[in-house]
Amino acid sequence: MNVNSENLRLVMGFKLKQFRLENGLSLKDLAAKTDLSISYLSEIEKGKKYPKPEKIFQLAEALKISFDELVSLQMNKEFDPLPVVFSSPVIKEFPFRMYGVSPQDLLALITGDPEKSGALIRTFLEIGQDYNMRVEHLLLAALRSYQQMHHNYFEEIENAADAFTEKHHLPASPPLTKEMLQQLLQNEYQYEIDEETLSGYPEVDEIRSIFVCHGNPKLLLQKKLLDSQKAFQMGRELGFQYLKLKERPKSAVRMIASFEQLLNNFKSSYFAGALMMNRSQMKEDIRKFLGSPHWDGNKILQLIEKYDVTPEMFLYRLSALMPRFFNLREIIFVRFHHEVGTDNFEMTKIFNLSKLFIPNGIGAKEHYCRRWMGIKLMKQMGKWHGELPQKPLVG
Repeated sequence: MNVNSENLRLVMGFKLKQFRLENGLSLKDLAAKTDLSISYLSEIEKGKKYPKPEKIFQLAEALKISFDELVSLQMNKEFDPLPVVFSSPVIKEFPFRMYGVSPQDLLALITGDPEKSGALIRTFLEIGQDYNMRVEHLLLAALRSYQQMHHNYFEEIENAADAFTEKHHLPASPPLTKEMLQQLLQNEYQYEIDEETLSGYPEVDEIRSIFVCHGNPKLLLQKKLLDSQKAFQMGRELGFQYLKLKERPKSAVRMIASFEQLLNNFKSSYFAGALMMNRSQMKEDIRKFLGSPHWDGNKILQLIEKYDVTPEMFLYRLSALMPRFFNLREIIFVRFHHEVGTDNFEMTKIFNLSKLFIPNGIGAKEHYCRRWMGIKLMKQMGKWHGELPQKPLVG
């Protein structure tokens, strides 16, 4: 079991309540036997306070147990759900507070019926093991849930991007170029931009950027990226700095150690999107597009060119603005990686704001049901061989 002050308080509260119930005592009865207030005892049982040694002696005497029994981290068999909770990396890293659940709430669940709650917890953990579910799978699911709770729109980050644009006198009209953002990183935050180093390491070929902080911050970028992709990576770094996000991963796809890192990584990416595709300008462009009497895919392509972003960046930005300003909330965003000539389709990103169930596996590189339209379209494109269009396809 990991030993820290919070765990010590929770263990003490758990054991105190169990010993009190075994002795058939109410909080009022225990208060009378120890000359401690009911509210103080309640705080201990909830894991909010840890009693001083002299008060532990009073409690142990009233409960007819030894001092060591009460303070020991060793658990009887009937108490064993608690070590399971504390030792599980899945439970340890899951952001319960985001859902309004505190450690004290978990403690209350366990102490209510240790045997049944322990069986429930172990069942979930065994299911996770059977499906090879790792901590990052749970954290990614929690992040998706967090986005869904907010319909993927975050006013504070939007306002921060607007304030940043105004502060640094960035152009109101797109595009926001790589050179503009690079200059800001170098002049405002003393960044060194390195586009050469990663090219010599094929094992990190799929990583677009790596942040190095030894002395002045350094951003390692893949040289092969499009300028728009490099601009986005620089926008992310500006987001980390301007939003003062301290906990961060070294890269966007690896080394995620906690939910806070994952959330900050998302916030910085959202900031980059809001910076490159200004909310007010995008709203106006979307409004004009939706005002057309008929569908015109070329106008979508023109907007992508106008903002000088990739189709993925543009469509993902739409997923933030459409639910908020155009009441279009049934959105599914899916990204695949597929090599032409193979039968492998790798889902590298999924974001589902709809009520429609998307059958897929656990984690970032999920299995995807091959009967879905996305797979059919990609297979059809694969048959075109050398006749693939030079521009993105818009249905």
